[in-house]
Amino acid sequence: MQRRTYLTAAGTGVSALLAGCVSNFSATLNDNFDNPQTEGEPDEESYDNESENDPVDVIDAHLTAHVDQDEKRLVETVHDESPLQELFTDDEAELEEIDSAERRRTETVTRDVSTADVWTLEHAEALFEEDEISDLLDDENARLIEVEIGQSETTEEDTWFLVTEGAEWKVFWIGNQREIPDDPEEAFEDEITDDENAVVETIEYDLDLDEKDEVGSRQDYARVYFTDTPEIDADRVEVETTIGGYDGQIEGSWTDSWLLINLHSDGDQIVVTIIEDGAEEVVHREHYEP
Repeated sequence: MQRRTYLTAAGTGVSALLAGCVSNFSATLNDNFDNPQTEGEPDEESYDNESENDPVDVIDAHLTAHVDQDEKRLVETVHDESPLQELFTDDEAELEEIDSAERRRTETVTRDVSTADVWTLEHAEALFEEDEISDLLDDENARLIEVEIGQSETTEEDTWFLVTEGAEWKVFWIGNQREIPDDPEEAFEDEITDDENAVVETIEYDLDLDEKDEVGSRQDYARVYFTDTPEIDADRVEVETTIGGYDGQIEGSWTDSWLLINLHSDGDQIVVTIIEDGAEEVVHREHYEP
């Protein structure tokens, strides 16, 4: 599978385990697996009998490798065709230490994984090509497993995409699973226009960029440009795409800057929010109709 660089803005996480921009590759770890709760976890014999391990063991091994700061063992738990291989072997990668955490719940949500199931995972459409994923699923077994991880007083829940590599289960991707409606407009709210360009200068579509080809063709892309003469004070500016699943932000000096965002190819909604002293305000909401 061709390796790709995922283009995103600072502040966009790929999962509960990968915190921040993927160009930074800092990872959040798990630190306590003495008695994890596994409600809904299927019996071991329900997995492929030809596999030498089971998916839950791989999840624990992956998390434990984070805890031990063992990059070699971490990479060993990842599928050779996974983009996570590049993230964890990059020279700029740095594993972030964490004091305590526990895997509270593990549940298989999909056994007979299809390409459509894969596209519901956060960032999957930008990272993977349909024919490559289709070939992978034809040749190997795959599972989508929901994992709940508790850290202090917070809980994170992600869907893990596990795929066999020969006789062993490996981690292929980790990300939130999105619900994509058949008609994207069902999720749209009324548009809000920043007529005075107080925050948003313009949104540029139909980008003719080399990087658009680098990240795959299932999603469309746009650039959100912020004004260099703001009329609103804000500590942070956030941009989300309702269907495409983009979630990026700029803190501090956000004026005269821009974010490259991904859009669902069947239609999407771009939402720009400012945060000032903890108060949030949507200043621009625009519908994208391809």
